[in-house]
Amino acid sequence: MKRLRHIEISKMFLDIAKYIITIVIIGSLINEKVTLQAVLIGCCIAVITFICAVLLLPKEE
Repeated sequence: MKRLRHIEISKMFLDIAKYIITIVIIGSLINEKVTLQAVLIGCCIAVITFICAVLLLPKEE
């Protein structure tokens, strides 16, 4: 049961990372004044959530 919970939580974090990257890409296409700082912050947040997802994945038995 605990293993399944960790898998679902890590899937959620992976989805959040994908959504953040999508928001950054669409925002840069729509708005011409997207700064490099905004893109870097979005990418850093996505990397942090991806790392959280990987760390929450249970080890193979």
